[in-house]
Amino acid sequence: MTDVRPAVHVARGASFLFVQNLVTAIVGAVGFGIIARLMTKTEMGVYVTLSLVFALAQIGASFAFPSAAIKFIAELRGQNDRKGAAGVAFQILRFAGVASILFGSFVFLFSTQICYLLTRTIGYVEVFKILALDLVFAGVLPSLNGIMIGLQKLKQLAGLNIVVYIISKVLSIAFLLVNLGLWGVILGWLIGDLCGFLLFSGYILRSFGMPCFGFSLKRILGFSWPIYLSSWVGFGYNWFDRTLLLAYLPLADVGVYNVAVTAFGVMASIPSAISTALFPQYSELQGRDGMRSLEKAVRTASRYVSYVVVPLALGLAATARPAISLFAGRAYEMGASPLAILSLFGAVTFVGVALSDIFSITERTKLSALLTLIGVSISVLLGFLLVPLTGVRGAAVLRGFAMVLSLALMLIVLKRMKLFAVAFDFEALWKSWVASSVMAVATIGFQFLLYSKYLLPLYVLAGGVVYLVLLRLLKAVRAYDVDLVRAFVGRRWAPLIEWAGARLIS
Repeated sequence: MTDVRPAVHVARGASFLFVQNLVTAIVGAVGFGIIARLMTKTEMGVYVTLSLVFALAQIGASFAFPSAAIKFIAELRGQNDRKGAAGVAFQILRFAGVASILFGSFVFLFSTQICYLLTRTIGYVEVFKILALDLVFAGVLPSLNGIMIGLQKLKQLAGLNIVVYIISKVLSIAFLLVNLGLWGVILGWLIGDLCGFLLFSGYILRSFGMPCFGFSLKRILGFSWPIYLSSWVGFGYNWFDRTLLLAYLPLADVGVYNVAVTAFGVMASIPSAISTALFPQYSELQGRDGMRSLEKAVRTASRYVSYVVVPLALGLAATARPAISLFAGRAYEMGASPLAILSLFGAVTFVGVALSDIFSITERTKLSALLTLIGVSISVLLGFLLVPLTGVRGAAVLRGFAMVLSLALMLIVLKRMKLFAVAFDFEALWKSWVASSVMAVATIGFQFLLYSKYLLPLYVLAGGVVYLVLLRLLKAVRAYDVDLVRAFVGRRWAPLIEWAGARLIS
């Protein structure tokens, strides 16, 4: 029988991170909606500038240490080197802590100049000073998250992140309700990030014991700095389409597109969670068995990514209109087109999750940075030509093109490097596409017969039934797939899985 334990471990890790991403996405969407109603349009503009400064400072202070923590701690654990793993964690925390203090101090000392530069007024200087205090703790949080993932404490990571995120949002809203304005919003950030800093630091200290710094900081920095450069490029990549829209279209259109991107992000949290869970697993495999051990792992991962993500992406494309209307309101229904476009591109490219951070695992981070830079440069160049003429739909196509280009560049380079034979499970891939395509057509047909955004759960249920029936007809599910799911859910749900498996296996 195929050993399903590694696959179960990844699946459980991905499920914890998906729950975290889903909960934070829902809380964030609801919280942001309430916050927007409690602030003036001017304050909302200042809120955006504060978010921008926060993101810039957090990237600057992290120095790509989260990836280094995941890589080295997981790899050293695979080699049973606990002391070395602890050295990695504490070297990273010391460096990130100093960097966070420096960035926070810079924002505090130059808060007047930064405030005036971004808002053309000095009326919000005190808010920027509170933000500076928050950055002292927020700058370390990505590294703390990376250490937790390296330890493969994904359940604890998800739970703590959900608690911290809810604390931050609830306090921000509460302070707004007592008329503290933006001051109260950023105070909520500060308290939430302080709680996160204390909770994560305490857990890591209990895991490793007293701090030690035996691992080479030079090696960590050598691994991190190309990813650090890439993270800045990635920051531009994440915003270039919306920045271009801001330059050419009314704010209302930008808001519609942002809602579509946010809705797509909720669905994309699934492959993102799988990717995050795969990184430490791949690193541990490489540390224990070498590069060739990754070949089978990548193929197996691609199988389950295909069966899970492709139907979700095509299903979201088929239900884009009711989904976005229910998610954000009827006023945003024009965002259905960009949401459908993004989902279609996602269905094509999410199989790349099976190659999760492969360049980081093999310590070829400079190459990763170069590929990211090439992809972003081409996308931005096309954006100047496409977005002014095609608006939000063009921006969605542009982002989708960037996703395809990123996957294509990765596959081309991996083939030329010959690190290991990259082989996806193409049988699973084409069967999932056939089943998902029929499902999408059927779902669209249901909407033509009877449409209401409140019928979205019914559309999803009907589409799911069609998808499962097609999987049976295509003989896509095997006995070892059922074994994996049964091992994943545990004894309590094992009879249900066996019952379902008997009906899916023809």
